[in-house]
Amino acid sequence: MNILIYKTLAPFANFCRTHQKLMLLMRYFYEFKKLPHIDKPIRFHEKLFYLACNTDTSMWSRLADKYLVRDYVKSHCGGGILNELYGVWDKPEDINFDKLPDSFVIKTNNGCATVAIVRNKHNYDLSKLRENLNNWLRLRFGDISGQCHYSRIQPKIIAEKLLVQDGDPDKMLIDYKISCFNGEPKFISVFSDRTIGTHKVNEMLYDMDWNPHPEWYDERNPNLSESRLMQCPQCWEEMKDIARKLSSGFKYCRVDLYVINDHPIFGELTFTPGLNTYYSSSFSEELGNLIKL
Repeated sequence: MNILIYKTLAPFANFCRTHQKLMLLMRYFYEFKKLPHIDKPIRFHEKLFYLACNTDTSMWSRLADKYLVRDYVKSHCGGGILNELYGVWDKPEDINFDKLPDSFVIKTNNGCATVAIVRNKHNYDLSKLRENLNNWLRLRFGDISGQCHYSRIQPKIIAEKLLVQDGDPDKMLIDYKISCFNGEPKFISVFSDRTIGTHKVNEMLYDMDWNPHPEWYDERNPNLSESRLMQCPQCWEEMKDIARKLSSGFKYCRVDLYVINDHPIFGELTFTPGLNTYYSSSFSEELGNLIKL
């Protein structure tokens, strides 16, 4: 479901929170036009839904928090892969934009696509930004998406350094999303040319030897771009090592990284990736077999 649908569901957040399984069923049906087997799961997302409904997800809440996760990353990998943090606030009215640099990224710590890229604050509508931040803080993303571990995150606003890809300040960052099972990286999704606030990207799946696998997608994927294959980063072995350390102890965890000047920078940890991953049925079952319940 996209952010517009989440906003539509916002008035029903209390109902959604008490009917988590129903919300997950609705999300699955919206994407696949069929109902999942949550109680006897087989495929990848079915097993993630089972974990979300039937296991302790308190650590998911801590590590999905884009602010609190920084301590976890520092303790496991050191602070060298963390992006520079400019500030953290409980409400937009507390932000003194005069004390922030001309460019920065600002976002809430408990949602999806609630981020603003400010390339020049002097040309940016900061009043509108405060309004957006207030709306994002009120959006109960975890409740209305069935991802209740997000609901337990104390909402905050964080501002970080604006990372620059390949020396081009107008270029969107390349996302390296490493999927790990029981602490071992198994494949990576590479997203490039992303449109901010949407899921429109060019993407490709690679194995751990950086071989592309378009056959792991199905025909529904509108973003597949075999002509936009990415080179293997020079720090690929380091990235895999980071993913192992951060995902250790979890049946599934996706470790998102950026690469700036051949150096990995931490993005976030995800335990329930979106359903618009468009994996083929056979690949989804293969991944489901990696999650032992």
